[in-house]
Amino acid sequence: MDEEIFLKECEEKVSIEADYVLRNLERFAEEEMLEFDWIVLEFKKQLNRKIKERGIKDDDL
Repeated sequence: MDEEIFLKECEEKVSIEADYVLRNLERFAEEEMLEFDWIVLEFKKQLNRKIKERGIKDDDL
């Protein structure tokens, strides 16, 4: 096999694998961001609940 053809095939295979890895990383990042958003939302709910329980008004914050 010609070295040039071999290198071209290797380059194509590496490119395909890199695309696969990038897609998985993007998916993972989206999942993590959704989880982070959920945690922030839960924190805000709990904070608002505590503020109401203690009778703190917006002006006091």
